[in-house]
Amino acid sequence: MHNLENIELLPIPLGDIEAKGWLLNQLLLQKKNITGEFEDISPDVKSTGEDRSGWLGGSEESWERGPYYVRGLVYLAYALDDEELKEKAQKWIDWVIESQLDNGQAGPKAGTPDFDYWAMMPMLIALIEYYDATEDERVLDFLDAYFRFQLDALKKNPLRDWGKARAGDNIYAAKWLYDKAEESYLVDLCHLLYEQADNWKSVYENGSWGHIVNTHQSFKLFPLMYGITGDSTYMDTYYSGVLNLFRTSGRIDGMSNGDEMSGDIEATRGTETCAVVEQMFSDITAFRYLKDPRIGDSLEKVCFNALPSQLTPDITGQVYFTMQNQIEATLGYHGFSSDGGDRSVYGTPGGYPCCIHNFHMGWPLFASNLWLRTSDNGLLAFAYAPNAVKAQVGNNTNVTITQKTSYPFEDSILLKIEADNEETWPLYIRIPSWCDEAEIYVNGDFKGSCKEGSFARLEAEWKSGDEVRIVLPMTIRTKFMQNNSVAVTYGPLVFSLFIEENWEKISYVSTDWRVPEKYSSYNITPKSKWNYALNLSEGFKVKKNKRYDYDGLVFKSDNVPIEIEAKGAIVESWEYDDRIKGASTLPASPVSEHGKEVNIRLIPYGFARLRVSLIPWYGKEKVLYEPDSNVFDTVVAPFDKNDENAKLGALPLGKYTGLIKCDVKKDASIDVLVNGEFADSVSLKKGEEYLLLPLPILQNMYNRVEFKGDVSSVRIKSLEFDGSYEVFAYRWEAEHADILGKAQNRGSHVGGIDKDGDGISFKIHAPENKTYCFRIYYAAFIGDASHYLFVDGKKAAVVNYKKTDLGWGVFDDETYIEVFVPLTEGTHTISIQKTNTSTGFVEIDAVYVPWQ
Repeated sequence: MHNLENIELLPIPLGDIEAKGWLLNQLLLQKKNITGEFEDISPDVKSTGEDRSGWLGGSEESWERGPYYVRGLVYLAYALDDEELKEKAQKWIDWVIESQLDNGQAGPKAGTPDFDYWAMMPMLIALIEYYDATEDERVLDFLDAYFRFQLDALKKNPLRDWGKARAGDNIYAAKWLYDKAEESYLVDLCHLLYEQADNWKSVYENGSWGHIVNTHQSFKLFPLMYGITGDSTYMDTYYSGVLNLFRTSGRIDGMSNGDEMSGDIEATRGTETCAVVEQMFSDITAFRYLKDPRIGDSLEKVCFNALPSQLTPDITGQVYFTMQNQIEATLGYHGFSSDGGDRSVYGTPGGYPCCIHNFHMGWPLFASNLWLRTSDNGLLAFAYAPNAVKAQVGNNTNVTITQKTSYPFEDSILLKIEADNEETWPLYIRIPSWCDEAEIYVNGDFKGSCKEGSFARLEAEWKSGDEVRIVLPMTIRTKFMQNNSVAVTYGPLVFSLFIEENWEKISYVSTDWRVPEKYSSYNITPKSKWNYALNLSEGFKVKKNKRYDYDGLVFKSDNVPIEIEAKGAIVESWEYDDRIKGASTLPASPVSEHGKEVNIRLIPYGFARLRVSLIPWYGKEKVLYEPDSNVFDTVVAPFDKNDENAKLGALPLGKYTGLIKCDVKKDASIDVLVNGEFADSVSLKKGEEYLLLPLPILQNMYNRVEFKGDVSSVRIKSLEFDGSYEVFAYRWEAEHADILGKAQNRGSHVGGIDKDGDGISFKIHAPENKTYCFRIYYAAFIGDASHYLFVDGKKAAVVNYKKTDLGWGVFDDETYIEVFVPLTEGTHTISIQKTNTSTGFVEIDAVYVPWQ
């Protein structure tokens, strides 16, 4: 095993990795359909006439959409070595280079007050990839002049808006040139860009997540700064951000919930297509500097599951948001934080048009980064899919390694080596974290098993005809998710309940585009039942289609290469929610009532446009959470079905009695932390120990329970709850309340409370006669404001809000107002509303009621 500590990882030039098999087919579908014809579809990238794109000197769009498209076009053109696509890309590249002014500024807004650093960032990356493929020296001169301009201009006109949020992309480009030219001013520029960027360190630590695309783009920022400075605090910040995001809004497909604002762990929250491809780019960047095999796992999970699910099977369209539990994808309101009524429709464009321009880089980006060069003159297999790579290794030996595989749909990968010289050089193999006993064979000889989440280093005198076989045995695993539902994985693939899909072509385009019929939009509705629970006491059976045509693979639900057979039953109480045109909140598992047991099919997530991926279950009495590296990072709170306020939609906040089982090598003293907060100190004796502790577990996120102290002496084996807990508060999330008037559910909060009668309403069960404190978390960005709090339709209190400074849609734990209201024992309706005597404007995040 090898940790790559002293090895530098270097990218393979664009065009030197050739996609094959099923991966090649995705690139060909893009070329044949949407990418190949996009300049005739999108008016924002029109390439002829006076109304052509501003990035070609025309009068139209001059911001991010042209650069998004060009970045993906360059990747695809050179990944396929396709002359027609290269010609399409060339005119954009030439125009941008020729647009540069004497001071280095460039682009359609150069020399004007409207110049925006952000719009240039994806175009800089397009130029970099073009250079890697062509070695056109004009690019180096262009970038040098532009970055010198930036170093001076940023001091007078700093980053703003999207540029502040996405400064990592600019740093990526500047560091790329530094690696070529080693000009010290570029390091100065990187530091200046970092200083002017949004304070992502604070966001990561405090969990004040905002726009999902910004968030996933940000995951390249700290690895880049670590690569520039060697300061490990940047690395630590990256990991804290990843952990905290996925704890509060993580998904089983490798993404986070965010539609567009980051959400919670609800299975019907969306994730955005732009965020998917940006997460892939961030993973590829982060891996180069952190050399963590788990980042490769992340890339594969996102690429094999999330990416295809965001696109139509033949890549003639995309969707704006997808849900983990998506039982219909139709026009209409689905409860997203940004819901224009078309965010769940597959089409061209699917929803707001940023994604239809940005998704183009997804598949070719992955295909072009399957391998990396190493500073000891070797190669590293970073991710797996059918391909062939050309590179120089050793002392300028030219090699081609063909990767013959149908991975991720099978577990065997064959590397066939061709070399023009017999020479010794190292070959590194990434072993996924989910693979317990990877096996490696060289020319048929077994070389040993490999530890999960590691790198194998094979150094030999390689020659033409040598073969390396990697076997990555896959096993079915279940992972506890929202309300103790389970997600089912097999290797890097996520599996979802098969739902028969009805595709209905609709005459709808979300813009004024005129699109050919093959790019039509669709409503997709279920033709089969979806509200099943799994029987976890029964086994799962993997079934593979041995005659599957992988070269012609299309990610389509009615023709899958692999599926899982399971036992399950209908849960009648899990119903359709007409309010969001989707599945209601998952019932807590194990479910107590279900119908007759039947065989059910689970298919790969990426093949399904309708799916249930977080699945209720029955058949086991206990939920045992098992640790990963001494950390329980996906513990979901037990759910007390007898809690009256929980039945009314409240989130109980309390301490749950947890039983932690652990092996202790020697006497030790440790601290127990929950979600980073101290919970208890305990002394452990050598042997097997059982700790019965009250733990402050939250039900609306994935909880992290960990030990601090002499943890080398302790191995956690399991955690379970006995069902008892002590509530210290209830929290009603505004977005889960009943919406009054024309107030707007924005996914993570409620806004648009602008007129008389607008507001939120919820029910509360008071166990006794007393005065209760209502703590309202809010934003009032433009000034003081007021609402009334009603109890059972009668005015009970005035809510006077003070102006806040965080901005609309941004909340924290310190910004709230408290009002005190007497309640009699029993259930009451609480409303917080604007009236004709109210002042100002307010957005509401949540209502918190301390119970003690």
